[in-house]
Amino acid sequence: MPRRRGDAPLRRFRLRPSEDGLPPRLTEADEAHALRVLRLAPGDRLLGLDGQGSEWPLTVAHADRRTLELALDGAARTEPRPGDPGSSLPHLTVLAPIPRQGEAETMADQLAQVGAARWVPLTTQRSQDPGGARVRPDRLERAAHEASKQCLRLWDLEIAEPLDLERALARASSEAGSSFYLEAGSSDPEDLYEPASAHKTPSAHERPSIRQGPPRLSLFVGPEGGWSSEELELLRSSGAHGLGLGPLVLRTSTAAVVGASLLVRAHGANQDAPAG
Repeated sequence: MPRRRGDAPLRRFRLRPSEDGLPPRLTEADEAHALRVLRLAPGDRLLGLDGQGSEWPLTVAHADRRTLELALDGAARTEPRPGDPGSSLPHLTVLAPIPRQGEAETMADQLAQVGAARWVPLTTQRSQDPGGARVRPDRLERAAHEASKQCLRLWDLEIAEPLDLERALARASSEAGSSFYLEAGSSDPEDLYEPASAHKTPSAHERPSIRQGPPRLSLFVGPEGGWSSEELELLRSSGAHGLGLGPLVLRTSTAAVVGASLLVRAHGANQDAPAG
């Protein structure tokens, strides 16, 4: 017997890449969970996420121990890509080293939850795992996908290829956004919420107001041992703006998530825009 519409919030699942003319299918892992754990039955309703801005209402057409057949149950809900007009989120790239073993998946999960658009593993002079050899990219992506289900996110957190600091700064500059780096003793995060004065034009050396700046942001996060003096010089000479997170020393994974959350919250250009 189908469950009634008001019984509980609809469960959200990941969809396989779409194929024209074929019914929607869940990923292998989500399909197994739906059949063996949740035991979905014909008539049950669910939501399918494609990770590219769309969420599809679905109905179970057929289910047995090995097969789950789905049918569309209405129009998709969509939202603009982060940073695009109408989005409630800026396009924030977090550039941070792979953290110590065991924390990378948690970091991917939490960056997805706070609204970061992309994580670029950053290679620094004091990185513990410069190439990410101890971390499987598919596990990071899976952690981010699971977070998307929980936090109602429609665009996946992109996990990019590692970059060294010099190349990362060059790429951030080419994207014509505002760049920030975390450093003890730098500006108070409360300053991010200060609107620029209507009577003063900021000079090229002043930190721009996030509210009036472009919707593409970059946040550089140092390794557990901190930035080297050469790296700090690179960051400052690139025009990136220092941002402090308080008097205590944070782990890389914690600093990345806290800094990302502050920047997403401070970027209010499209904050009240409806999705879809």
